[in-house]
Amino acid sequence: MYFERTLFIRGSLTLLIGALAAAAILSGCGSGGTGQASTNPRPASSPPQYHQANYDVEIFSDWPQEESDKRVGAYSESAWADPESAIITLRIDSRPSAGTGTPVANAELARAQVNHLPGYQERSFGKISLGGRSAIRWTYNLFGEGRVGYFFSECGTSFAVLGATPPQAFASLSESFQEMAGTIKALCSE
Repeated sequence: MYFERTLFIRGSLTLLIGALAAAAILSGCGSGGTGQASTNPRPASSPPQYHQANYDVEIFSDWPQEESDKRVGAYSESAWADPESAIITLRIDSRPSAGTGTPVANAELARAQVNHLPGYQERSFGKISLGGRSAIRWTYNLFGEGRVGYFFSECGTSFAVLGATPPQAFASLSESFQEMAGTIKALCSE
């Protein structure tokens, strides 16, 4: 049952992200990235800093990286998971901003894709400041999980940062997800 539920949840997330990508017409890469993670060696840091094709991010945990710039349709996905609980995850999806909607439109589209599903319960939806930039923060419960999404654009790259956790751990982990999302630094063409 747990395995089937996990597959259903991951499948639902894939469908949601696929719908987001299909809703936008994408052209060119705003960062000039290749879709592959940077091959530059990572400097030792605490928390560890990950260098992706379109951005750098600090992950404040010892979670292993499960995906690194994996191409999923028109976007790249990087993901980390708690080794002790597969339900606790952080995923960062990035894609060129050209031809996509605004962060508000992207968040509203994602919201429209899931707000009709059984068990959906919205916690909040609104603008926030995230790492010194404007972003949309959306929190909700679905499939027995507390979830949070951050949507923003920087330097020609659109981001969706998605965290999932058991409801009882949502308050503490959603703050960590927000802090990690705030460390994202898009690689800007100079």
